[in-house]
Amino acid sequence: MNKRILLVLMLVVGLMTGPAFAQSDFGEYGTILPVKGQSSLAFLKIGASPRAVAMGEAFVAMNGGIDASFYNPGALGFVSGGEYALSYT
Repeated sequence: MNKRILLVLMLVVGLMTGPAFAQSDFGEYGTILPVKGQSSLAFLKIGASPRAVAMGEAFVAMNGGIDASFYNPGALGFVSGGEYALSYT
């Protein structure tokens, strides 16, 4: 029983040290590496519609146009006919 507890304890400690070493930012020679790319998928923070961005991203309750589908998919029921949207950020 003691061997089993010791084995489990060693396994847990061994698995916990991996993330600690992965978070170090020292290079091969002990120098601090430059930090690049702090976040992933940062482009998702850019608004999908210029109109929505102008309104301060408070576009959930709006039902005008195809742009509203990015903020409230239920607004697609109010779109009559065919529409397309172009935007540039």
